[in-house]
Amino acid sequence: MKSKSSLFEEIKEVIEALHNYDTAEIIMTPIMTANETYLNWIDKEVK
Repeated sequence: MKSKSSLFEEIKEVIEALHNYDTAEIIMTPIMTANETYLNWIDKEVK
């Protein structure tokens, strides 16, 4: 899943509520660098 770090807690709560495993793998990894086109796409697509 791709999103913004500002939405991590909200996304984590939804996954925890819907996930059927005992332990869901919910992790956040930072984008250290990316092309501008990709970053613009993320901004456009994520609420």
